[in-house]
Amino acid sequence: MLETALSGFPNPIPENKTFIGWYSEIWGTQKLMPVPIYGYFQFKSVIIAIEESKDLSSWFDEIGINGFVASNSCKLEKYPIVAESSTKYLNDLQNLLKVAGLKCPAADIELTNDPMTHCSQKAH
Repeated sequence: MLETALSGFPNPIPENKTFIGWYSEIWGTQKLMPVPIYGYFQFKSVIIAIEESKDLSSWFDEIGINGFVASNSCKLEKYPIVAESSTKYLNDLQNLLKVAGLKCPAADIELTNDPMTHCSQKAH
């Protein structure tokens, strides 16, 4: 499904650049903002993450949180793949990261049909 979605976006990466290298160059600039460029980044990032297939504890180890084990308050849950699951998923993820000792920025989700709304802002 992700590969099909990604194929709908033109590959914006110049031939002499890597995915990570090019997006690192344009991060935080207006070059990232057109929907096709940001959309390609989003779908490709998810595909790369799935292909790497690291589990969460490996990721925690990589960033220096060694031996993290989720408490009983962080149960494994399956979320239906529907927009309405996004708020519960975000809240559960933030709780998991807090249990790991990470500070999470306040964030909320606004569901919209506007294709130009593709970035989040920190909630106050």
